[in-house]
Amino acid sequence: MKLFAPLALALSAAGQTVDDCDINVEVTKTTTYNTILNFGPYNPYFAAFMKYVLKRTFEKIFSNIRDGSDGTFDFGDVVVTDIKAQQDPSCNTGTWCTDMNLAISVPTYLTYTKWVPCEEGSGSSLARVAEGTFDFGSEFDSAMGAVETAVAENLEKDSLTTAIEEEKAEAETEVENAIASGETEGLEEIIGTNLEDIDTDTEVPPPEVTTLEPETSVDVIIEDSDGNEVNTSENCQIDGEGGLDCGCDPGFSGDICLDINECNDNPCADNEECTNVPGSYYCTVIPEDPEEVTPCPAGYTGEFPACVDIDECANADTCGDNQTCDNLAGTYSCSCDTGYTMVGDSCVDVNECLDNPCENGACTNTVGSFECSCYENFISLPGNPNVCVIGDTYDCYDGTNGGCSHYCTPHGCRCPSCWELGSNGRQCGPSQHKLSLTCSPDAMTVNVDQCVYGGDEVKLSFEDESCGFASKSGDTWTLSTALDGCGTDVANSDDKISFTNTLEVTERSAALVLFPDPAIDFTCDFSSVVSGISANHQIAADKITTEGSSGVGSFQYELDFMIRTPQGEFVAAPAEDAIIVGETVFFEVYNPNPVSGMAFFVKDCTVSDSEGRSHDIIADNCADRATASSYYTDKVVTDRSRHSYTAFIFTGNDDVETTLSLTCNIVACLESECSNLISECSRRKRRSAVPQSQQYTTTVTKVFRK
Repeated sequence: MKLFAPLALALSAAGQTVDDCDINVEVTKTTTYNTILNFGPYNPYFAAFMKYVLKRTFEKIFSNIRDGSDGTFDFGDVVVTDIKAQQDPSCNTGTWCTDMNLAISVPTYLTYTKWVPCEEGSGSSLARVAEGTFDFGSEFDSAMGAVETAVAENLEKDSLTTAIEEEKAEAETEVENAIASGETEGLEEIIGTNLEDIDTDTEVPPPEVTTLEPETSVDVIIEDSDGNEVNTSENCQIDGEGGLDCGCDPGFSGDICLDINECNDNPCADNEECTNVPGSYYCTVIPEDPEEVTPCPAGYTGEFPACVDIDECANADTCGDNQTCDNLAGTYSCSCDTGYTMVGDSCVDVNECLDNPCENGACTNTVGSFECSCYENFISLPGNPNVCVIGDTYDCYDGTNGGCSHYCTPHGCRCPSCWELGSNGRQCGPSQHKLSLTCSPDAMTVNVDQCVYGGDEVKLSFEDESCGFASKSGDTWTLSTALDGCGTDVANSDDKISFTNTLEVTERSAALVLFPDPAIDFTCDFSSVVSGISANHQIAADKITTEGSSGVGSFQYELDFMIRTPQGEFVAAPAEDAIIVGETVFFEVYNPNPVSGMAFFVKDCTVSDSEGRSHDIIADNCADRATASSYYTDKVVTDRSRHSYTAFIFTGNDDVETTLSLTCNIVACLESECSNLISECSRRKRRSAVPQSQQYTTTVTKVFRK
């Protein structure tokens, strides 16, 4: 059997073309063995002592395996964990929470090295390895098999029990000698408890052994005869045929990712010379004058042919936040860090919880990752915090269905198809994957998969049935409402305004209803800042769709310059209109999608230029005396707020025409609460306590003439 069958080595490589004969292939397989031993009733002092015994036992076991491996095998630190001590104190029933369960984790490393010599008439060694024509023999397979057999034999219950008993006897003697000599401090620090508290006479029953699936990965390094690295790859996996699966970077191909010589395909123009580099190539214009210096192409420095790649990644600002820079031949690439995904030009956090990664636990999304919290009566075990196991069996015949809203089993509550357990591990609700919500500036639209209702035909409506019923397209029910319609509730908090409605089943076609129909709450949270809206062209607020029963949206505000007619009416100013210094400037801020019960007021307006100079014409909803700023409407309005001020320019604006920007901050609020946010205006006015997150910003620019 060949080592890589036939070397299924799709290696992620920093490779290069190598033509010399001998190469060295080094393969390292890392395997982490995880074992849990149950020793019966829990005793914290004896658990500390047995952790010490088990660490010594497993170190001796794996040392013996290493000594018999001819230097090809080694292991790392042995870690012993007291599972009971790691759990929440409320976990006090069931074997995982009441017994002494000690988990042992041991990382091991098996390294195989093979020289591939040159063979006359057979091409380069690297090519033969890439083509799978070199037979590595069975050394690696034999070594790997021998280690796995030795580990299995030593971790078999009887063998392991004997090894533990022998090591326990030695450790007991060590503890007794330390106590007798009075020199206990060093050993107490290692064991983690007072030696006098340890009852060394305690009989240790043969442990119940639970062996978890080992964690494995493979690293491969290939070097030429001079020790230069040719190919390298990390975190490969051994496939079903004994080969390796790792994946090639662009510009490399084959089983061990040899560099592709793109110049063989003549990619350059007739007057250019092609130069192959690892993973890429570049073209250089050939000068007509042989004496003329040929510059290197973009992405390289120096003079041709001695071109040196520029490492763009040396600049920390090359890529954006939450991105990793990868220097390539003549260029670079940016990729999102783990836990992030590319949206436009930015890497945003991935909500891993949408994929339900926690087994028997509730998922909480964190920045770049997630966390699992076990349901009641479940605990997590070392080695995989995403999987929770039952701490105690459920009594499904206790008169409460074991506390489960739907199905009860001895191993926990279960839910119907398209439903999932909530954070308490007992109450089922529709799966977040089967619900979606779209929030727009004046409406919300909900979508629910038919399977949530068990496949039966149903009638769905919001709380106010007079608004109509949901329509069905394919397997999806859809229903929309205005933010101020169909009984939608509105609430205000420090940093958002929330609109909530409930989708309910009003009629079902099936004769039997096996479970209560869900009343699903959908909430649109309107977050705060909208910036850069131009007076000359209308910008529609983006609709944001999120998985689940809550979503976010943004109110829409716009600002226009106005002209006041002799009849006192306000009309939009022409886009090309220029303002003369000293004239009265009229403008209005308005909401193109007003919502019943909602209002707003203009908190601040600032005129600024490109040099960073600025002047407030409205500050904390108070008009500026210097520019004769005025209100033409009430301060709190539901649709539009009109204002004026005297046009000015800043000292030093010597041009005939000057472009200035007008920027306003708007506060959205419930109509009944806005008055509480308005400042009293006087020569010594107080600052209002409007949260920054409730302020909306809109900006326009205008040309001013002297």
